[in-house]
Amino acid sequence: MSPGRGQGRITHDARRASGAVLVVSALDPTLAAVLPDVAALVSETGSPLSHLAILAREYRVPVIVGYRDALNDDDVVIVDGSAGTVEVSA
Repeated sequence: MSPGRGQGRITHDARRASGAVLVVSALDPTLAAVLPDVAALVSETGSPLSHLAILAREYRVPVIVGYRDALNDDDVVIVDGSAGTVEVSA
């Protein structure tokens, strides 16, 4: 996990990640290019010690790894990397 809070719309598409919360199945290092633009990053698998998670901390992007609850595109969420929670906003 990477501490901090981020809020935005969910997307599963890295090409639409600017200002959004990017949800991925795995922490792929090729996603490093989008880190400066995302509100937060949520991954179903991976390690908080992975290359991408470490880079996210440097960019102060909240990250949660091992999050397996379904998140739908365009839902607005608040990601709390410190607590490891994702809250769907009303």
